[in-house]
Amino acid sequence: DPHQQLKKAKKLNGKKKGHKKKKKRSGGGGGGGITNWNFIHEVCGNKLVTLEIVQHLLEVFPDAASKFCTNRLRIIRDYIADPDDASEKQGCAYPLHIACFNNDCPSSVIELLVGKNAEALRHRCNFGLPSPDDPSETAWYDGGLPLHCYLSRMSRDIKEDKVVWGQNKSNIDLAVVEMLVNAYQNALMATNDAKQTPLHIILQNEHTNAFPLDIVRFFTASAEPASLLALDWHGRTPLHSTCGHKHVPFEAIELILQKQPAALKCKDSYSSTPMHNFCYDNEVGEKSSLDVVKLFIQI
Repeated sequence: DPHQQLKKAKKLNGKKKGHKKKKKRSGGGGGGGITNWNFIHEVCGNKLVTLEIVQHLLEVFPDAASKFCTNRLRIIRDYIADPDDASEKQGCAYPLHIACFNNDCPSSVIELLVGKNAEALRHRCNFGLPSPDDPSETAWYDGGLPLHCYLSRMSRDIKEDKVVWGQNKSNIDLAVVEMLVNAYQNALMATNDAKQTPLHIILQNEHTNAFPLDIVRFFTASAEPASLLALDWHGRTPLHSTCGHKHVPFEAIELILQKQPAALKCKDSYSSTPMHNFCYDNEVGEKSSLDVVKLFIQI
């Protein structure tokens, strides 16, 4: 409960007159006292988070948006050895990363956190979540920048006292994508640990239900042509991912090929071209299939 978190935070952070100064808590986080409990990260990852709650927390703890997550939460894989050493901060999450990945977190909270700590936009992280197969185990995700986290969103529901991921539509909005990119333009070419660009991620997100054509249109218009030849850890370009999507429309493939026709001839680590991926997909409509094949042959 975010309200209980705030109550607990105030109690732990309060100092009575005459008491000796408390020692800093261990575990990193970039400071002592309540900041090491990562309450702001817990709130940003809560299904019931609201803008009002986060605003109030940041009024009480103004620097909370700039704190790293520590090992008290099952959110990150790499713990920081020295909070004051910038080289050790790779792998740790800011509240913005958690808010971006939380499918239930309002866009207004993300915008607020960007305003409070723009440095987080260029910071890569990794995080863990309860495994869909075994909630007692942790499944690790190559989070990357906040933009990567946002495009990786999955719905989260509780059924029979178990967390169920990805059964409902992911809450991914073009306006938030544009805001994150405009705030940090280099995010368009940035990759996560799996060498995925933001375009790779949105095309590989199986939880969007419908094809995210508006976001693909924005990325292809904003990015340099070279970004459409970027290879993920399987050697796949964004066009490979596009052609492997269950609901790919003709316009999406056309957009990529108009800007980077060389992508059609790229082979992945399994010697497959985008056309192989497309021909393997048996859920594409007949009319769309014919149009795409004609386009491939023309190029």
